[in-house]
Amino acid sequence: MAKSTSIPVRRGDDVTQPLEWEAGGSPVDLTGSTLWMNIRVDYLNGVLKLTQGNGLTVEDPTTGVILVSLTEQQTGWLYPGQKSTFELKRRIGGKKTTAMDGVFDVTEAVNPND
Repeated sequence: MAKSTSIPVRRGDDVTQPLEWEAGGSPVDLTGSTLWMNIRVDYLNGVLKLTQGNGLTVEDPTTGVILVSLTEQQTGWLYPGQKSTFELKRRIGGKKTTAMDGVFDVTEAVNPND
């Protein structure tokens, strides 16, 4: 079963958020994994896809930590009060699973043009 989580985001900021994937209290070894994240921006503008090297980073696969990075332009597409959901997917050995899902907890910048 996928772990559900919330990622805090201030709209219009560059954001890097670590996600820890554990199973049974131990980190999941990501060695040999292909990871991607689908973000439902909204129902009109569709889905933003992050991949390893393009928004997702695994510095040490044995720790189960995945860094999610969004640019100011990408967080600008997310709105407070709008349900921007995500799914983190993994493929290893031909098997695809959903590692995590959740929502972006978006707060508005005081001056989004600044």
